[in-house]
Amino acid sequence: MFENSFTSEKKIKIFFYGFIFLISLYLLRKGAVFAPDSGSYLAMSSFRSLGYPLFLKAYGYFFQDAYGVLVAVQVGTGVLAVDYFLRTLNKHFSFSSFVYMMLFLFLFAPYFVLHHIGNYILTEALCYPFFLIMLSFLVKFLKGNETKFLLTSVVFGLLLTLTRSQFIFLWPGFLILITYMFYKNRSILSFFGRTLILAAIILSGQMIERTYSYILTSSFKTVPFVGYQAIVLPLYLSKERDVTLFESPQEKAFFKAAYEGLQEKKAHINSANDINPLFHYSGFYNIICHRISGKAALQHLDPNPYIRDGQLASVSLTLIKNNFFLT
Repeated sequence: MFENSFTSEKKIKIFFYGFIFLISLYLLRKGAVFAPDSGSYLAMSSFRSLGYPLFLKAYGYFFQDAYGVLVAVQVGTGVLAVDYFLRTLNKHFSFSSFVYMMLFLFLFAPYFVLHHIGNYILTEALCYPFFLIMLSFLVKFLKGNETKFLLTSVVFGLLLTLTRSQFIFLWPGFLILITYMFYKNRSILSFFGRTLILAAIILSGQMIERTYSYILTSSFKTVPFVGYQAIVLPLYLSKERDVTLFESPQEKAFFKAAYEGLQEKKAHINSANDINPLFHYSGFYNIICHRISGKAALQHLDPNPYIRDGQLASVSLTLIKNNFFLT
């Protein structure tokens, strides 16, 4: 009976790994997919965080434009990250092979269901595996209270913030975790040492990002992308008559071009019709940000990316004040 059970489990594992292999082959056959904002990563645009553009630059040095290999690297990294995360959990919490396989399929789903993050030339291809590995070392730190695990986790947190700046929310989380471990273990020396490590890595990240920006734009500042993001929703909700709100010829020309683009691509709230506006807006977010407002900004606003980002933020505030009755 036990021999039959062992043989059955072995067959299930073979079937499972074969299934994952076939999924990976399917993803490789599908090839690379270019999203609306993929070009800005390939071109190392100044408003992009440095992580993914540098990754693509290094990849291009060895493989040029053979994007099939890129998909293999991105999917393979995902498989390894999911496996490492689950093995880490299993080491500390112990679960069956069946649970492992179900969790693996769930965590690997973004690669073959809907998102296809391994195929798209977008930051998610790096951020997702980085995030799983960061969580793995956090689990090790919480279980073993060893600073080396915290350090490794924070380094992966740094890689995440350098790849996608929205991950700065991790830094307060790390500080809370360090404080929690201090209250749990009452080691003041360990608390200050770990806090200094966190602060040093955060500062090093700022220096890396600013240095990268200086190389691209001769400006020692962080990535100019606040205005690009801030303008999307106000444009989506804007009205044609809002063009009269702007006195600056540049801002007036930008809004006129952007509004025409919204109408042409049916990316305005008036084009939602029977679609839930939230889903309609979500579906057009990247198109508005890059193909519509981004294109109009390059055509009509200041050529300096930092001044241009400030102008976009200014247009955004003007539209918000008008359309949300804040004045």
